[in-house]
Amino acid sequence: MKEKNPYIFPFLWIKGENQERVLKEIEKIQEAGIDEFVVESRTHPHFLKDAWWQDFRFILETAKRKGMRVWLLDDAHFPTGYANGAVAKHPELQKKYLNYNALDVFSEGYLSTINLNLLKKPRRKWYDTKKPKSYDEAIEKNRILAITAFPLVEGAMLSNQPINLLDYAQAEYLNFQFPKGNWRVFVVYETTENGGQKDYINMLDKASVRLLIETVYQPHFDHFPEYFGETFRGFFSDEPGFGNATGFAKDEIIGQKDMALPWSTALSEQMQETGEKAQYLPLLWADTMEGFEKVVRLKYMNHITQLYSQNFSQQLGEWCRNKQVLYIGHIIEDNNMHARLGTGAGHYFRAMQGQDMAGIDVISGQVTIGGDETFRTNSSKNDGVFYQYCLPKLADSAALLDGEKDGRAFCELYGAYGWQLSIRNMKWILDSLLVRGINHFVPHAFSIDDFPDLDSPPHFYAQGNNPQYPLFKKLMHYAHRMSHLLNGGRLNTRIGILYHGEFEWLGSYQKMQEVSKEFSQNQIDFLYISTDWLEQAKISPEGFEINGQLFENLVIPATDYIPEALATFIKKVTPEQVIFVDRFPNGVVGNQVEAVDLIPATCCSLVDLTQQLATYRMIAGDQRKIAVRHYQKDQQEILVFHNESLNESFSIKPQLPMDKKVYRYDGLTDQYTNIDLDEAMTVEPYELLVLVISEVELPSHSKIDSVEPESVAFNMDWQIALLDKETPVAKYINKDGLFAPVSEKYPYFSGTIIYTNQFEARQGQKISLSMTRVFDGCEVYLNNRWVDTLIAPPYELDLSEQVIDGTNSLKIVVSTTADRGLQDQPLLLGMFEPMEPTGIVGEVTLSQK
Repeated sequence: MKEKNPYIFPFLWIKGENQERVLKEIEKIQEAGIDEFVVESRTHPHFLKDAWWQDFRFILETAKRKGMRVWLLDDAHFPTGYANGAVAKHPELQKKYLNYNALDVFSEGYLSTINLNLLKKPRRKWYDTKKPKSYDEAIEKNRILAITAFPLVEGAMLSNQPINLLDYAQAEYLNFQFPKGNWRVFVVYETTENGGQKDYINMLDKASVRLLIETVYQPHFDHFPEYFGETFRGFFSDEPGFGNATGFAKDEIIGQKDMALPWSTALSEQMQETGEKAQYLPLLWADTMEGFEKVVRLKYMNHITQLYSQNFSQQLGEWCRNKQVLYIGHIIEDNNMHARLGTGAGHYFRAMQGQDMAGIDVISGQVTIGGDETFRTNSSKNDGVFYQYCLPKLADSAALLDGEKDGRAFCELYGAYGWQLSIRNMKWILDSLLVRGINHFVPHAFSIDDFPDLDSPPHFYAQGNNPQYPLFKKLMHYAHRMSHLLNGGRLNTRIGILYHGEFEWLGSYQKMQEVSKEFSQNQIDFLYISTDWLEQAKISPEGFEINGQLFENLVIPATDYIPEALATFIKKVTPEQVIFVDRFPNGVVGNQVEAVDLIPATCCSLVDLTQQLATYRMIAGDQRKIAVRHYQKDQQEILVFHNESLNESFSIKPQLPMDKKVYRYDGLTDQYTNIDLDEAMTVEPYELLVLVISEVELPSHSKIDSVEPESVAFNMDWQIALLDKETPVAKYINKDGLFAPVSEKYPYFSGTIIYTNQFEARQGQKISLSMTRVFDGCEVYLNNRWVDTLIAPPYELDLSEQVIDGTNSLKIVVSTTADRGLQDQPLLLGMFEPMEPTGIVGEVTLSQK
């Protein structure tokens, strides 16, 4: 019986197509070695209507018959939180926001009158005249929460000597005799307008979030209870966030952007219970000379991120587990949004609480070979350092340190990279995620729509129009094997880097990915640790333990201020176990901002830090483009080395035990090979080197002795044929054996390129094939028998088992990407990338040993 693949579950986009087309796409998913898929509900025109229930039942029945399992994206629109439009019918459950107006009073000491009716409404803009009458009716309901005057010192800076004016308010006006001097008066009000996603649930309101359950989750259980926990595996939330701002500016940092802020009755009650005074609410936007805004912002952000966790992800997760299904998803993490408002959820680790896996996504060129230290400009703006050195480690850390997740970290990947995304680069992206702890994958996407579907390509089968599909099948088998190998164990690291979320809320700080990059490029693995986990850590002389993971050192990125909870933890451990990068903080933020003269910890520059922690390095020497992972499971230690250089090879010699079996594992062929412990190993570009140290002997091959090969001649000129699916496009002959890109002759061709030739050999002769470069991937046939599929360098293959006496016929079937054949189509997302060559480039040689 075939081993099930629970690690790969791609998106399946459906738009109400007929059952025959749906069935064919599901068959193509399974043909790729995939046993699960996520149904994209948002593209279906009749979600939660009769046609939807019919289509989804057919999908569930088909999956059950084929032994597959199904996930479901959990809303009608992107992002999760629309609740299929139900919020519009329940205005009492819509989002609430905090907002403010301010005016300056330059007082001579006389009585002043302030029009509160104006100040509890947004400032009018010219385009507000076009808003419907309902808008004016809504803002009339705005409710004043605070009226506070602060001394205005200089510029926009305030002094923390507020006067609470709320008790002076009378109906629509406030009369007050301000002391002589300059004052800034803030009117903070509650509103349902001028935020972000108006018709979305309020993440800070449990009843509002419950609307999503009642509208989407519960009806699916009511229709299909027999599938829950069996064929139906669970729900998937896609990029839910606070939604207090419009667009994707990714700069919604508390205190640094003038914006409406998330609010709810529960939040108001919570703040009252903890003794927080409403008169200080203006400091969510304004700064004081004394820095008291840090106290206000830290408490506010803690409140809202904890409420988000409790009301949204934990509530949904609890409902799902009660119905015997799983709950997963990811937020918008892009360019540090994981700790921000707007489309963010404020705190990555709190947002993941309640979920059964830790999730991220890598789309639209965010992770690209060669782009790890650049801020890229293509279809979107991407900080390469964040995406490569930080993002996957967020999921890795949550998976291993949050006990609910059982070590499971997933990534939605490949979407919106464009049709030019090659199988070679798909594997490189996958490998860069594997080495950083991702062990479940959601490829984006299979689409049943007519080709070319313009929405976020590539699409892997595309009704037979994607030439890369045969190669994609090989990649998915590889992904399954590697995910299985790197599941169910523990990361061998003793280093934690503190999550920088609270630091960003408090002011100036060093991004944690700056530290992560140095560690990664010096082969020191680590996990991110949140302050929440430190509060629960078990402390011992050896270090501190979180969910069974022992840490010996906590590395804290540079910051001006730290939260009181962190300062409390630092006092419980030894100074040698806590290392501040570059500088000590200026103060501690709790109920006040307190300056600190001495912190019981050590301090080290980022430049010197990796030298100080050199004993944790997995290999020696300057190997800055080698990423590593040391994983332990059962009776095995697994060492993973990924070459992340575009052009450079590296020779490495890790320290290996002499008293145990050590094997080199090839996930593409699923083979173990004995290695020579005394020899250095070369890691080529695009290569993921995996070593397995085992207590028990594994079925393996012996290493082939290094013998100088002899060349084998081909019988004739190479015959080259171009096919668009099954339709011949062109034929030509290559006479000199040195191949130029086919795209030089046929720049707009996408499809299959077939190279054929013959050679003489004897059965049993050791014959190897080598190609300089293949764009992009190929299937090799010898004597009409499939030998193997090559999807990444090195393009080398042993043909020995298929060699016959006499004349041997060799066929190399190269599959291009689909982009060159789509140049006359409307601009496709991802087309801001160069097109690669097509076909074999360089030499094709045969050798015998």
